[in-house]
Amino acid sequence: MNGLLLIVLALLIWGPPRLRVDPRPLEVSLTDPLNIDFVALLQVVVWLLGGVIVLFCLLSRGTRRPPLPRAMRSGPLTVYLIYCCYALLSVGYSLNPPYTLFFAAKLLIALFACSLLLNAYEPLESMRKLLGVFYAVNVVQWLAIVVCYYTNPALVGKQIPGVGYRLNAVLFGDFGVSAVVSGLFFLSRVTQPLGLLQRLFFALLYVSSLYFVYLSRTRSSIACAVVFFFLFVGLDRRRWIKAAMFLGCVAVAVFALAGEFEDDVFAYLMRGQRMQAILSLTGRTTAFGYLASIWEESPIWGHGYAAGSRGFLLSFVYEYRLGIGAAHDALSKVLVDLGIAGLSLLGLTIAYGFIELARAWKRCKGSAPSRELCQHAIALFAASLLSSAVSGGVADLCFPLTIALGCFTLLRSVGVSTVRVEAPLVCGTMRPHVVRSW
Repeated sequence: MNGLLLIVLALLIWGPPRLRVDPRPLEVSLTDPLNIDFVALLQVVVWLLGGVIVLFCLLSRGTRRPPLPRAMRSGPLTVYLIYCCYALLSVGYSLNPPYTLFFAAKLLIALFACSLLLNAYEPLESMRKLLGVFYAVNVVQWLAIVVCYYTNPALVGKQIPGVGYRLNAVLFGDFGVSAVVSGLFFLSRVTQPLGLLQRLFFALLYVSSLYFVYLSRTRSSIACAVVFFFLFVGLDRRRWIKAAMFLGCVAVAVFALAGEFEDDVFAYLMRGQRMQAILSLTGRTTAFGYLASIWEESPIWGHGYAAGSRGFLLSFVYEYRLGIGAAHDALSKVLVDLGIAGLSLLGLTIAYGFIELARAWKRCKGSAPSRELCQHAIALFAASLLSSAVSGGVADLCFPLTIALGCFTLLRSVGVSTVRVEAPLVCGTMRPHVVRSW
């Protein structure tokens, strides 16, 4: 059963991705929900299958065990569960009930799938399994993008006049996300006490992933990669790693200045856009103002999860001629979809997550395995918040948020390792005996 759960969770994290070369018209899914192509049907089947298996796993727990997995019984995931249930209840007043039902059900299925996996093993092993399947899916997708890029680059990107080649949403709808997540995994391996050749191998993979973040030309992905680097390495206790980080940053800065690459870097970040487009976040501020006026029509309850913001932005696309068919920030999305009620629940979830983050970090300082897992959870939590500024982020289906909150909750039950020194002497030193409490 646990193996099946791992497979299903991998499929859910995978999506499946876009898998289209030509984009699907924005209005099709809202105006005619039954008009679906093979890829859309594949997504429905994957999530329906995932829901059936999750339900079967819940029912197989029996009546003697609590109805909710341990990660959901208390903590931020409890509040997040209420948020997901409220999103499902918004079907009753949604602009498009089938659309809301599908996306709200995805929230609940993903939440229960992650929580069930966190309940399947001992706390540390459960967190390793969940993080492992998340990283594995992203690494596989990144490798698929690498293969496509070197065989047929048109499958994963296109040439933009005045800008150059850019990885975008052609086949995988990725925009550098899998490269960023893969880079975090490779970076974590570099900082582990592995052999020299293994570290060099993962360092090479890390640099390769950064190259594809560069090719994505996506400013949010670049920012996330930078935050991952400073956050993950900065939280490491070993001074030599921090020193290497500092020297590496200095070397990059000196190389850029000495080579007079400032203009190239600026042009790259501008991505062929005018300063007016940059200041408006490529039209996102205009879309935000448009959605703010829509929110005022139903400020408390919103217009229905997913369907509200998407439905009204179709009018925005035709009126402003800007191709923004989905909310590009979590605030406007959750306000239009679920109103102040939904924003309050989601805000409480995030605030509770910060509290659990601080508690988890304090608890695991003396335990190397727990500390490493906590570092990964903090990085994913930061990623979910960063994505909320330029996309739906935490207001959408967000596996990094769910995984991070689940890990913070389980780190409550992981005791800090204590060291007891006992005889006999071995080569003039005492043999430490590590005792772990659960």
